[in-house]
Amino acid sequence: MFLRYKIAILFIFISLSVSFGAVPKQEIRAVWLTTNWGLDWPSVAATNELSREKQKGELCRILDRLKELHINTVFFQTRLRGDLLYASGYEPWSAVLTGQPGKNPGYDPLAFAVEACHQRGLECHAWIVCIPLGSDKQIKSHKNESVVKRHRELCKYFNGEWYLDPGHPGTAAYLAALAKEIVSRYAVDGIHLDYIRYPENARRFPDTDTYRKYAVRGESLADWRKANITRIVHTLYDEVRRVSPDVKVSSAPLGKYNTLPGFPSLGWSCIESVYQDPQAWLRDGKQDFIVPMMYYDGHSFYPFLLDWAHHTYGRMVVSGLGAYRLQAKEGDWAVADIMRQLHTGRNYGVSGQSFYRAGSVLCNEKGIMDALASTAYPTPALLPPMPFLGDSHLTAPQTPVMSITADSLLFSWRADSGAKGYVLYGSSDWPVDIEESGNMLAANIRDNRIALPHNLPGAVRYFAVTAVDRYGNESAPAAFNEPYRMDEKVRYDRKAHVLYLEKERNFDDIRITDVLGRTLYVGRYAAEIPGIILPPGTYRIGLSGESAQKEKILLTF
Repeated sequence: MFLRYKIAILFIFISLSVSFGAVPKQEIRAVWLTTNWGLDWPSVAATNELSREKQKGELCRILDRLKELHINTVFFQTRLRGDLLYASGYEPWSAVLTGQPGKNPGYDPLAFAVEACHQRGLECHAWIVCIPLGSDKQIKSHKNESVVKRHRELCKYFNGEWYLDPGHPGTAAYLAALAKEIVSRYAVDGIHLDYIRYPENARRFPDTDTYRKYAVRGESLADWRKANITRIVHTLYDEVRRVSPDVKVSSAPLGKYNTLPGFPSLGWSCIESVYQDPQAWLRDGKQDFIVPMMYYDGHSFYPFLLDWAHHTYGRMVVSGLGAYRLQAKEGDWAVADIMRQLHTGRNYGVSGQSFYRAGSVLCNEKGIMDALASTAYPTPALLPPMPFLGDSHLTAPQTPVMSITADSLLFSWRADSGAKGYVLYGSSDWPVDIEESGNMLAANIRDNRIALPHNLPGAVRYFAVTAVDRYGNESAPAAFNEPYRMDEKVRYDRKAHVLYLEKERNFDDIRITDVLGRTLYVGRYAAEIPGIILPPGTYRIGLSGESAQKEKILLTF
């Protein structure tokens, strides 16, 4: 009874006191990029060279917009319903690419997606729909390449659809082989497991034969089914970790773990309905993070969000938010509903958000994209560190160099073989505070150089770079430039355009540059230098003499 009242009080507190405060420096900002039925991509079939290029260009435009929104993770749907978006030794090509099942589109969409994401500083996670295999019509369209034809012993027909049977030991090995194929051949950043559960109305799932054959004596059907799904998760995780320790493994369970005191699940939860136990997966260290699909509101969202946030077991939980619910036919939510869910998750310690679907965000339904850009994602974000995977203890980047061109600021540094990426910071203050998310100019930089336009936000004039390892751990910063010292004996008369240098030392030459390093004046030293026109701002004055005497001064007015 006490727990019931505690959750109720917390729910009221959440509803009334959500803080739309500081933007986190580190969080997962993801979208599910849905290829099933071409919902997000592709909208055109690749039937010739021209349409192939259109298909590629469409994906690039989607990723460009996600980058502009400061999204950092893309769950790219790679396995749909027993068919794939790459050439496999296990399953056929998906018809979504060409309009014809089993037909090669003439390029490798997964390789293209991974490279396109990395070029834009986005992580690409291969999203695998695990248990469903599709309708009877779809299975027949795959002919002899279908999973049902190749592995009939692993498959069950239920409610007009084909499924892998979680109770057959071969199912775990089969799905692990698919994951191994992907991580062995592609530079994906993660494997993301979807529909890793029994189907709806699971109590009627026709697995009596496998239950009798494989269940332990005295084991209930419910416990056996839950153990089956857990075994699949463990097998997949261990195989990915064995083949590629850098690749993250995550999943998208149902949005409610179980009925809570005073807050029923309404017949749809992981434990009660589909035999998932994602909290146990986290506790056992067999998921790096989970993304519960929390496409609900009110009492069906906030208490369950709190429950997820309190049961991470040292791993991470990311809120799966239903951007599609903004559509009139899908719930007609207000943008404020989604934003409140996002900020509540931040306040209560979840590690980020993922939106279903990418298209529901990018179409700017009811202004959702504008709201994210202006309030939730105004600056980039780093991925949260995962110390449970490792820590390479990177040192600060070496030999940072900043140079100026007519239209860009160029930053470069020595590449570090242990770095997965780099982060560039800028600030009006010295030293640059890398803990302030607003100082982040570019994140997840894959190269050891970057160009930025001159028109940087605010009065940015100091810069620093850090390295990030494959586990999200960040190095100390390396500074590109340091401030000149202030000197009260240097002043500027704005009306007369005269620079006064009341110095006691003997100098020969003077050079004036702006904060970006552009030279504004070069001449002979004098105590008074007329005819120098400087708009209000900050300038660096370099003085030098034949005796190698030098001095650098900062002038601000």
